[in-house]
Amino acid sequence: MLGPIATAIACSLALTVLAPSAASAADAAAPSTSDAPAAQTSAAASLTAAAAPSGSDAAPTESASTAPAPSETAAPQAPVAQPAPSAPAPVPSAQPAPSAQPAPSAQPAPTTEPAPTTAPAPAPAASPAPAAPAPAQPSPASAAPVEPTAPQASASPTDEPVSELADAPIAPLAVGGPEAGVETPSLHWLVSPAAAGSTFEVQHRSRTGTVLAGETWWADWSAWSASATVADCTAGCAGSGDLDPDAGELQLSQVGADPVAVNSATAQHEYRVRPATPPAGRFWTDTSWRTASLTSASADLGTFTTAANAALVCTAGSFYSLSSTGVITRVTPTGGGASTSQVFATVPNFGNNEANGLGIGPGGTTAYLIERPSSNASGIGAFRYYSVSQGWQRIPLANDVSLASARYTAGAVNLGDGSYAFAAFTNGQSQSVALYRFTPTTGVTRLGQFTTQETTQQATGDLAFDAAGNLYVAVTSSTTGSPTRIYTIAAQTLAAANNTTLAVAAFTPIVTGLSDVVGAAFNADGRLYLGSSTAVRSYNPSTQTFDAGNAASGLSSTDLASCQTPSTLTILKDVVARAGTGDQFTISSRTPAGASLASATTTGASTGVQSAQAGPVAALAGGTYAFTETFSNGNASSYATSFSCVDQNGTALPVDTSTAGSGRVTIASAGMSVACTIRNAPLTGSVTIRKVVEDVGGANRSPGAGWSVSTSVTATTPTVSLVGAAQQQTNAQGVATWGLAFGSASARATVSVAEQQQPGFAFQEGACIVRPIASAPFVQSFTTADGAQLQQVAPGTRIECSFVNRRQPTRLTLVNQATDADPAAWSLSATPTGGSPIAFTTGVAQDVAPGAYQLAATGGPATHVAGAWSCVDQGGSAVAVTSATVTVAVGTRVTCTVTQQTAHVVLLKHIDAAMAGSLLPEDFELTAAPVDATLGLIPTTVQGAEAADADNTVTVRPGAAYALSESSSYAYLQLRLQRLEGSTWVDVTSSEITAPEPGQTTTYRFVNAAPPALALPVTGGLGADAYLFGGLALLVLAAAALLIRMRVIRLRGRLT
Repeated sequence: MLGPIATAIACSLALTVLAPSAASAADAAAPSTSDAPAAQTSAAASLTAAAAPSGSDAAPTESASTAPAPSETAAPQAPVAQPAPSAPAPVPSAQPAPSAQPAPSAQPAPTTEPAPTTAPAPAPAASPAPAAPAPAQPSPASAAPVEPTAPQASASPTDEPVSELADAPIAPLAVGGPEAGVETPSLHWLVSPAAAGSTFEVQHRSRTGTVLAGETWWADWSAWSASATVADCTAGCAGSGDLDPDAGELQLSQVGADPVAVNSATAQHEYRVRPATPPAGRFWTDTSWRTASLTSASADLGTFTTAANAALVCTAGSFYSLSSTGVITRVTPTGGGASTSQVFATVPNFGNNEANGLGIGPGGTTAYLIERPSSNASGIGAFRYYSVSQGWQRIPLANDVSLASARYTAGAVNLGDGSYAFAAFTNGQSQSVALYRFTPTTGVTRLGQFTTQETTQQATGDLAFDAAGNLYVAVTSSTTGSPTRIYTIAAQTLAAANNTTLAVAAFTPIVTGLSDVVGAAFNADGRLYLGSSTAVRSYNPSTQTFDAGNAASGLSSTDLASCQTPSTLTILKDVVARAGTGDQFTISSRTPAGASLASATTTGASTGVQSAQAGPVAALAGGTYAFTETFSNGNASSYATSFSCVDQNGTALPVDTSTAGSGRVTIASAGMSVACTIRNAPLTGSVTIRKVVEDVGGANRSPGAGWSVSTSVTATTPTVSLVGAAQQQTNAQGVATWGLAFGSASARATVSVAEQQQPGFAFQEGACIVRPIASAPFVQSFTTADGAQLQQVAPGTRIECSFVNRRQPTRLTLVNQATDADPAAWSLSATPTGGSPIAFTTGVAQDVAPGAYQLAATGGPATHVAGAWSCVDQGGSAVAVTSATVTVAVGTRVTCTVTQQTAHVVLLKHIDAAMAGSLLPEDFELTAAPVDATLGLIPTTVQGAEAADADNTVTVRPGAAYALSESSSYAYLQLRLQRLEGSTWVDVTSSEITAPEPGQTTTYRFVNAAPPALALPVTGGLGADAYLFGGLALLVLAAAALLIRMRVIRLRGRLT
């Protein structure tokens, strides 16, 4: 009996020493799992309180298989007091009772993460894990622990509010298996849709357990620590970061410097993850913490889902309102003060700060606002920047003393360059507004300040931009009635701003009817929404008053913004010249009703477009606006005046000038930027001729100095005269100028321009730009050096003409002509003085340097001799040639021709018919043989013929000596050699002749006869019979010899 009693006493003492008080145990209890039965949660809390006497250090838990660490619930929790036990805590027996304990009353659930207490708290424990988990059993100090399950994660609330730009379901907590080869244990999760670029915040906490008498007593959870930011790795993944190289998949084997650990019998670990940076162009649909505890090699935290960032809408008839808590709402007025609203976004993690200064960028793809410490605080805490590509970013502002003392409640995005402008209405500076620029890359730049018309401290206001970058500032005075004016700062003024005083381009009359304006946003039709903290009215720039009633009511707004742009009207002044040195001009614009919109007066003596301009001012689409001018000294009659307008693309717009001294233009559609110009010029004009020369290739243009150019004037309406000599030489810049003097504004003239051509150049092109003061410039081209005649030139017209001449190449062409030969058989060349020969191909031109050239044609048949060279220029005029030398002048194109000539000799044969015989001309061959072998000539033989033809015409070298001869196989008598002169044959005493002159033909003939027959004597001698009988005898002897020969042949044939 002593054994059990002693054991009970020892256990009681241990409980007294180790167990915490009921209140301490309840305060330190870990939050229950979200899916645990309520009865179990209540029982565990009640038993914990009942089993742990005050002053104990630990509470036992029945030993069982490893239990998962409790995870945070989805609902926010705050610690509450643990109910005091209603009965003394029972003393546990020596052996833990395996039976279930009675269910205690329910315990309120904590609403935030429990803070660590000073004493350990009982919680489910685990004995060393067996091969198969044992059933969970109740502990004397807690409810039955939850049986071990697969690792699980649950969503926890974020520490701060989360912005959701769109509703999106949370993806199921399921991913593929961990990456092969990654060290375990590990955590892993997915991003959906899969994309690289995300980062996550990961934290870890743990607690330890003490096993005593078979019970595990758990200490408090540690604070969340080892916080680390993990980026999605896609290549070279190693170390403490993401180890999975797949985009949108993350796997960790350590958190910070701590390896991921699996729960054991005496140590439990919890890990939690929440999204930080989403992939580019997307936002997280849920940024809650997710927790997991490992009972195996890996834990799955599920899928974190993203959605595409949205752009703000830039459609007509709506604007955006910003609340002090950072809620951005699109408001669409529907009439009668009613409107519809749609929340675009809630700026994330805004805390207790105040949002103000909303600005929306071009196309709605960006937005800015100011984070202020409170609604009444000075200074700026940070800028919030939204972009479709990156979502929301917080850009803290460094301690800038210059920004600390003012209240910044106005902001807008410059639709011209995308930068953010904001303003301060500084206390104590009653007549000025300070303007600043901010970009995420360059930070804050002070632009300067401008002076208002108010004499008391401004109270509120806002900014808005048009598409050209002109700034409109609504300023509400703190005086009675809250009068409001709208000031315009021109885009060019802002572009040149350098922390100085900014010029105001225009300002409106006072408008009343809305107190304490805090917001301004343009509608596309040109109206300006002005809003207080609760109501919005529409300001009409045509009437310069509010439209009837409210555009929207019931708002809770600190600012308004839109990304719509109004139509604008700007009046410019262009002074061509001043008739009087002190002449100045005041220009102005008026509403359709005739009220003044904006005005400006020129200063100084400069010409061209003046710096003074009236506007820009917002203009209502569809409205017709007048613009006019006045003269400082009343000398309007000294000037010619024109009125013109263009839109933002430079397209000319119709202008009504039916009213003398003014123009009227209609703003045809929304979003137009109209600039109207009033141009003045004295009753003069000007003519300028520019001479341009270019090289032979049409490039390298340069001024043509020293050219003779001329201008003449013929008045068609008196009187117009030319100022300056009619013909002038261009100066070093290739320019000559004249003035035109008009007797009245109605005088008109015809102006003619021309140039005098120079050798070596060819007119290439020409044109005059005529710039009338009252109409658009036009171009009149001309095609010759005679230029152009320009009709109906009016006062104030500027004429600018250009004559372009191309330097002509210095070019030489050699042409070889030949009779009875191929011209290409000769080699042509031109040798410059002191230079080397330049080879030419007949008929092919070559560029050469100006100078003298020795011409030559060598080679070719020996039967030809070269004639004299003859040359002409490009106009067909003869160019002198001396001793085959020609001089080629600069810029000329010279063609030189040489003709290779030969001569002909016709050889005939004549048989004298007076002498008997049978000879024919064709029985003879006739030959012309050159006498001088050094000439390279060869003899030519033809067949005899009575008549001349191509076959008996011989090509000979003119002037060369030839020996004529004949031959025949028949006996003949050569009677004589004759030459045909005209129609008479003249005997030639010598067979050696001289070839005729080039191009000439000479005919020669040999006259022949047959030799006479043999004559026998009539008496004496043998007589003719002797010859006859002798011949017969010879015939008989020949026949006998033939018979004998034939008999011998036959005999031999028999023997063989």
